Amino acid sequence: MLSGALARGARSAVLAHWLLNERLNIFCVLGCVLCIVGSVTIVLHAPDEQPIHSLLQVWRLAQQPGARPGPPQA
Repeated sequence: MLSGALARGARSAVLAHWLLNERLNIFCVLGCVLCIVGSVTIVLHAPDEQPIHSLLQVWRLAQQPGARPGPPQA
C-alpha cells in the first residue's frame, strides 16, 4: 500500500511534466510532496485489517461508534 501511494504521487507529477509539457514550479513540487507525505501518513497509521467471515460481522463493524458520524455518546 505504501509503495502504491508513493507511485501515484510521483507518477502524476512526472506525467504532467512529460506529457503536458508543464513546468513545475516550487509550489507544484511542494504540493506533490505534501500529497505523498499525507498519503504515507494515512497508510502508516491505518488500523490492521481483519479477515471478515460473514455478513453479520460486516454489519457489527458498521455499527461501531467510530465507523459513522453522529452525536457524541455520553
